[in-house]
Amino acid sequence: MNYPQYPLFILLLSLSSQAYDIPVVAAKAAPPEKGAANGQPPLADTLVMQPGVNQIVPVSIYHLNRIITPFNDPTVTNSSAVTPEIRQNVLYISPQHEAPITLFITERGEESTALSLTLLPQRIPPREITLTLPSVKHQSALRRQAAKPWEQSQPYVITLRNLLRQLVLGEVPPGYNLVEQRMDKSPVLCQQPGLAFDFSQGQQLLGHHLQVQVGVVINRTAKSIEFRESSCAGYGVTAVAAWPKTALLAGDRSEVYVVQRQQPLQAPVTKRPSLLGDKS
Repeated sequence: MNYPQYPLFILLLSLSSQAYDIPVVAAKAAPPEKGAANGQPPLADTLVMQPGVNQIVPVSIYHLNRIITPFNDPTVTNSSAVTPEIRQNVLYISPQHEAPITLFITERGEESTALSLTLLPQRIPPREITLTLPSVKHQSALRRQAAKPWEQSQPYVITLRNLLRQLVLGEVPPGYNLVEQRMDKSPVLCQQPGLAFDFSQGQQLLGHHLQVQVGVVINRTAKSIEFRESSCAGYGVTAVAAWPKTALLAGDRSEVYVVQRQQPLQAPVTKRPSLLGDKS
């Protein structure tokens, strides 16, 4: 999807617009959880998952087990005839044999990150297991990847329109990560005489190519003022909208949405030692 280099301003006037091979990973087995060796369930039911590293987990045989994943829309590839039932981000599985079950869990449409589990059916009570990622940064990057299919499934202008429409309806677009903001300095610069802009108690939504800053605009004067989208123009800004009002009477407030291009994800860099040695 090609993104134009000039700002595109969108004004929402109504809600009648149109609504809108698993990668080869060298997996190495992690040690079983504490307590698994003697057939007892582990003490902790939360697993910190490292992509590409297999975790061995005891589960209940003949009973339903619940696995909560960090993905919004998970898909599962498994080595057994037992197929997990998927509900939102949760897997339900009931092993009927003692043979181990290997699962690869990925986000639908995004195969770059796969979580690997080996389930060991045992005669223990049913389990609920929560899978988490190792860091907030890793979770954020994963969610950004999850937003990529939604953003690229439609033309660029329609993506912007549907993005703003979902925000107006109080919804979070597929794959986007909602972050509450508490900051002293505004993340965007909006300036218009008579209007005050406040993003310090706002929200940020992080997608793959796009991010949105949500704040409040207030008419501080005694007269009516028409909000101008160009008042929030700036580098990387692709769309601006206000809701529910763009013509603000004295004391009126509206939410303001500023869509910006997301900074590209930085790939890990491996340092190469110089053949000349340290010159210092």
